[in-house]
Amino acid sequence: MSLAPNAAAQFEPLRSSAADPIVTDWLWRTASTGTDLDCFKINPFRVAAELGISRLDATRAFLFATRLGITDMTWDIHCPSCLAVPAYHKHLMELAARAHCALCDLRFDLGFEDQVEATFTLNSNLRPIDTSQFTEQEWPRDRPTVFRRFERDGRRPLAGVSVSAGATFRCCNSRLTA
Repeated sequence: MSLAPNAAAQFEPLRSSAADPIVTDWLWRTASTGTDLDCFKINPFRVAAELGISRLDATRAFLFATRLGITDMTWDIHCPSCLAVPAYHKHLMELAARAHCALCDLRFDLGFEDQVEATFTLNSNLRPIDTSQFTEQEWPRDRPTVFRRFERDGRRPLAGVSVSAGATFRCCNSRLTA
């Protein structure tokens, strides 16, 4: 967890931009002292809720940070069955009308509002992130608390399990191979 030697200088244009200074300070603290997981796939709506500011102000700050090379933005596709992210894209134009989750073996029509999430990761030139350590997930407090496994058509549930808010879990599937 070490920042690039020029990290402070990279943040100066962001600090002098129209980006919300509360978000800019949060991003600097996270980059400086956060874990790799804290710096990976950041959701600006969650940051806005944490900081008590508008979603628009948080998103605008992250877009400024992306323009300045501080963060990288991706469009994450969420499976409607397990809520995992079976695919992500760097460009909006790469999104297709349908997606596939290998974990659920489910093809589904992509609903932009419910299944596409813009996330931001610190640029690797600013701070390298070791994603090999990410073996567990903390259940997000603002997500539904039920996993559902659907049949291949995506309409009929096969099984479900409740997950407590903030719980740590491991997801295993015997059909997956390393």
